[in-house]
Amino acid sequence: MAYDRRQKMLALAKQQMRENDIEYTPPKKERVCETDEFQEGYRSAWKTQQNQKRRMARNVANQIQNDLWRDRKERGTDHRGRDWVSMPEGTLIRFIDAASGKLMTDNGLRHQRIEKDTLATVIKEYETEGKRWVDVLVGAQVMTVTKSRVIEV
Repeated sequence: MAYDRRQKMLALAKQQMRENDIEYTPPKKERVCETDEFQEGYRSAWKTQQNQKRRMARNVANQIQNDLWRDRKERGTDHRGRDWVSMPEGTLIRFIDAASGKLMTDNGLRHQRIEKDTLATVIKEYETEGKRWVDVLVGAQVMTVTKSRVIEV
């Protein structure tokens, strides 16, 4: 209904303009891109604070990554932490996929499953028959796993 009324009012206004010989020219709107001057906007204090928090978080994350990169570069490791150079005792590692660890018990050797993304600590590393093995401390148990299953955290 309101739309019809508006249409009728516009039609009447145009008719009156024609009768009085008035030429209609729409107002010229100046767009921001057409102006040469810089348009200064307003930024709320909350938005500024959020941006500062995000910037600080990015800087801290970048600093941590840079420190890790420098440490790995000094030791000659690749981007995944695999270097095939012995890991020092106490290095924190993470399992990149589920693995089976050899656990030495009183009854003999037993295999135990270790889930992906489990964290562990390196005790020692050695090589036998062309394979690299790592003794790791997972929880309260010492297990032997292949080095290809773990990366340095």
